[in-house]
Amino acid sequence: MAQPTRATPSGAEGAAPAGTKSNGAAPKAVGSVQSLSARGKRTRSALVQAGRDVFEEVGLNEARVADITRKAEVAYGSFYTYFESKEELFREVLKQVTGEMFEASAVGGDAGSSPRARLEAANRRYLQAYSRNARIMGVIEEVAPYDSYTQELLRGIRALFRGRIEHGVRHQQKEGRLDPDLDPHVVAQILGGMIEQVARGSFLQGESYDEDVAVHTLTTLWSNAVGTLADE
Repeated sequence: MAQPTRATPSGAEGAAPAGTKSNGAAPKAVGSVQSLSARGKRTRSALVQAGRDVFEEVGLNEARVADITRKAEVAYGSFYTYFESKEELFREVLKQVTGEMFEASAVGGDAGSSPRARLEAANRRYLQAYSRNARIMGVIEEVAPYDSYTQELLRGIRALFRGRIEHGVRHQQKEGRLDPDLDPHVVAQILGGMIEQVARGSFLQGESYDEDVAVHTLTTLWSNAVGTLADE
């Protein structure tokens, strides 16, 4: 994978082809996906998937609109009907991926009646989602230090994920299952960071990984750390 450095503004290659307007500027991309025709939605979806493929292959900076449209089998000029730049397309990919990562940890009552069973299911789903998205997550991690939008979105997703953990910790404290002296916010920061680091180490840095071992270990350490009672 190419190593993106600073996310550059749309320039010569990233801008719309000259002549699309009298001043050569890109036409304004469509504002609402809902307003698109069925064909338009299919074209936009194809561009998003092609963009993701290209970003995974070469990174954001080396990606070219021409490569994206070629892979999507879409005319070059049509790109700007849907996106103003490759950076805007990258943000769309980023939103979809981080949304999936967050939703992956949402486990309903069918995951098991005990707190441990729900925690184990959430941990497994999170790690599986990270594994599926590992290549694009690597690009996102590389871009984030230089792109404020990516930084803010990742920060927001982490805040939502840790907020869910914090809510669970407060609930378990209320039920008398957890040490009431623990700070729920700090607990959520530590536990959320623990599973994220396992995922990053395993899928981005090539550390050894066994899903069952990782899920069992994370769940056990998590439960023991906050004093969760055994399956009750």
